[in-house]
Amino acid sequence: VAGYVLNPAECGMPTWTQNYNGKPVMIKKSGSILRDRGQGVFEMDIDFRQWNVLARQGINALLPGVLRKMEFVVSFVIQGDENDELPERALVATRVQYLHCDRAVKLRRK
Repeated sequence: VAGYVLNPAECGMPTWTQNYNGKPVMIKKSGSILRDRGQGVFEMDIDFRQWNVLARQGINALLPGVLRKMEFVVSFVIQGDENDELPERALVATRVQYLHCDRAVKLRRK
């Protein structure tokens, strides 16, 4: 997963977090995947509680107030190990702007 904040200064991101802006992180033990072929759904959940302290502090600094003024891009990349698998490319990416967590609608599972 790679995340890139487009407006870090406006969001008041600490300088030390800006050094990691756009850097991919490997999701191993903290991630789980749900694939439902019948519905055509592929879902990935990431449990930030399992990340190291520095990463958690960076995430916590952004939540929830900063997300309201943040513009960011998140992409999912499949790791390439061999030369013929490089350069790695994004599998999917999305741009998110001005996220208001308190306005989120809870979805019911069928």
